[in-house]
Amino acid sequence: NTNEKEAELISHNNDIRAMALNENYLITGGDDSKICIWNTKNNNLKNSFKRLHKNRVSGIELINNNSFVTVGLDGFIYVRDINTGKIIKSLSIGSSIQTL
Repeated sequence: NTNEKEAELISHNNDIRAMALNENYLITGGDDSKICIWNTKNNNLKNSFKRLHKNRVSGIELINNNSFVTVGLDGFIYVRDINTGKIIKSLSIGSSIQTL
């Protein structure tokens, strides 16, 4: 649609390796171990969490409007609160996770 505006979402310091999208949020993660949560209604950055993983974020999945799952090369799987970044559940598999 030619009437829609493009948005430039800038926050990561390196490549983005994973993203998840629903009607309210776009969540991105990448080589900088950072997770960014964008409001898709106004394209504003809702939250940015640094070093939620010890290495590259390699996968993200939205569970609902309150929580999301991330995996990384550090071998951890985290379920986190979308507002605070607080860990709800975690699991270590002992080796790097390439994708979710």
